[in-house]
Amino acid sequence: MSLLIQLTIILAFALVLVPMTKSLGLPSLLGYVITGIMLGPFALNLIDLSVELKQLQHLGLLFLLFLVGMQLHPARLISIRKQTLQLPIAAWLILSSLGTVLGVFALGLTVLQSLVISGGLSLLSFSLLQQQLNTILNSRITQKLTQFGLVQSLIAAIFMAMLPLFNMASPQHGLAYVMSLVAAISGLYLLQRYVLQPVFDLLEKTHTHELILASAVFSASLSFIALEALGIHATLAAMLAGFLISDSRFEQRLKLYIRPLQGLVFAAFFIVLGLSLPLQRIVEQPLFLGLGLITLLLVKMLLYVALNRYFKASWPDSTLSAAALLSSGEFGFILLYMAFEKQIANAALLEPYLILLMLSFLLSPFLFIAVQRYLLPRLQQADTGSQHLVNAPLLIIGFGRFGQLVARVAHLQHTPFTAIDSHLKADLALEAYGGSLHVLDATDATQLETMTLAQVKVTVIAVDDVEDNINIVRYLQLNYPEIELFVRARDRHHAHLLKDLGIAHIWRETYLSALELAEQSLASLNKQDEPLMTSIEEFRIHDQTLQRQQQHIEYDDTKLYQTQEAALDELAYLFQQDAEFKAKRLAKLKRDLSPSTSQQMKLDDL
Repeated sequence: MSLLIQLTIILAFALVLVPMTKSLGLPSLLGYVITGIMLGPFALNLIDLSVELKQLQHLGLLFLLFLVGMQLHPARLISIRKQTLQLPIAAWLILSSLGTVLGVFALGLTVLQSLVISGGLSLLSFSLLQQQLNTILNSRITQKLTQFGLVQSLIAAIFMAMLPLFNMASPQHGLAYVMSLVAAISGLYLLQRYVLQPVFDLLEKTHTHELILASAVFSASLSFIALEALGIHATLAAMLAGFLISDSRFEQRLKLYIRPLQGLVFAAFFIVLGLSLPLQRIVEQPLFLGLGLITLLLVKMLLYVALNRYFKASWPDSTLSAAALLSSGEFGFILLYMAFEKQIANAALLEPYLILLMLSFLLSPFLFIAVQRYLLPRLQQADTGSQHLVNAPLLIIGFGRFGQLVARVAHLQHTPFTAIDSHLKADLALEAYGGSLHVLDATDATQLETMTLAQVKVTVIAVDDVEDNINIVRYLQLNYPEIELFVRARDRHHAHLLKDLGIAHIWRETYLSALELAEQSLASLNKQDEPLMTSIEEFRIHDQTLQRQQQHIEYDDTKLYQTQEAALDELAYLFQQDAEFKAKRLAKLKRDLSPSTSQQMKLDDL
């Protein structure tokens, strides 16, 4: 049968099966795999796995990894926060370690075989994750899961790069391989940045836009050929080529050009993968594959939920995130293929694990839909059932140095306040100072929904992260338009974003702006401008005196004042000193605040 007839039959089945899977709310990738299985030797047997189809699958895999590499833009990786970086690394290390131990002691595998197989099964399917994210409406969770996928893609690239080291004849060969890899990537990066980029700029100036795509393809092909010539595996070379091209200023335009091809690439790879699956293993080893699939999915689910809870995510968010990350996918397939190619294990040994990987790929979307439709609403209802009543008129979201200063001034003005922060201990005693603390993640809308804010008149938003700050502002504007918002801005750009949202009260981050914010927010509550201005001036004198006293405290080499525990101890000390100062104020100690004295205090503050 000619290749043209084979492709026609494949397209005919895909045009029926893929829309059916989409109508069920399932990712289209499942439709492609099912198409391959239906046409394969274990179903209708209409298509033979020819050499041409294998080549098409290989090209599809390389292009898929090229697209994944383009996602790993250096700036995008640098922007990932430490907590978001820790979760995927910890998850992969724990899963691969458990799998390695199980493989060695229970399945009789060698350490290297067990490490490669468990490492591949522990990696998620980034392409499947991207399609599942389209069904999640929470942009914060979507961003978090996308970053999770990027980090695991980076782990996969590092693992693929290090795998040949286990099969080297000598340590000298391994060192030579590592040095050639570093030299090739460095050289190609410099070539891309300082040679090819000026060529792209010249093409842009000459308005030959049709050649920009050709130049980008040339750059990617050059990177791929150079890496493969140095003995670097083709799959890793494709991924690194995408990573290098992502640093180009024409990255977004290139993505726009190749976006129509992306679906066809996914289709080619997953359809041929479905055709080539050794499904006879399901009949030969049903008990092993059944127990293995249940164990893999259950361990992944429990571990991801536990890690998300450890990093202070809510139960609904933890469960939804875990369900989205269950599938193994293309990275596991590549590692199993590399294990066969490097003669780490034979085909008979690897085939059951390939079937296990694909069963995980096929079943995980059904579990994700079940969690999203049936389990998640119950968790959200239970989570919102425990309401937190806020009786104070002043709410402070973000209880760092900025929010703490507002709280101290509120305490001196006999104004009750409520603080929200997810990084403090619940036993922090604020009641003696007219306040209360709720340990919640204000960036999580489901946790904010547990707050009853009917008594709140003014909210001070002092969250440091710009994106989290903006999300909180949007939530409060949408759900509590009657609350007056006083927002701390990190920089000029943040202030511009807040202005665009219609926020009238914005203070950029300095000590003086924190004092002014405290003054204005409390003035809005108390409507007593003159006495409050006097109180603020007295507070500044008191705080400067206190700061001069603290300069004489000797700290040890560990610099305890930089730790969170020491900062909270210092806050308790400051509240105590403020209380003593408050008592002295009640005695109406008078001080002459001359203009020259006030000007000198401002200079001291700066």
